Amino acid sequence: KDTELSALYARALQTYGSWVACTRTEHAQQIMDKYLIPAVDISDNDFKLVSAITLARYADSEYQTLLNYIKSSAYTSKMKSISESLNSAQKLTKAVEVTKKSTDIDRQTRIDLQKSINMHDKQSKIDQTEVENAQRELDNFLILAVRHYMLS
Repeated sequence: KDTELSALYARALQTYGSWVACTRTEHAQQIMDKYLIPAVDISDNDFKLVSAITLARYADSEYQTLLNYIKSSAYTSKMKSISESLNSAQKLTKAVEVTKKSTDIDRQTRIDLQKSINMHDKQSKIDQTEVENAQRELDNFLILAVRHYMLS
């Protein structure tokens, strides 16, 4: 009876995971972690193949989507923006150092320069984190796809 219940639960996870993937109502990693991977893990031999293929195809699809984004002009622009933002922050930091020695520049200008530096730094860090996450997800999707294609 437990095996029947496990098989039914595995089918439910796989079916629901496929539905959530089609509707894109959850993040791809959550879909795999909450539904598709557990479906493979608890499936019996008869249904394990179907679950593994579903997971492999989904991971492969997400890999291809992310790879296309990484090859896109939007991603290239983001990389250029990161570089420009870092350069701007460095230039502004040098400007602040120069203004500290100068008596011609008022306190508010120095504060504004520091705010601008902070803004550029924060935006660069946000963009850099996004780039790192994209690469990490790309690697993860590839590993999952290959591993589960091999199971099937």
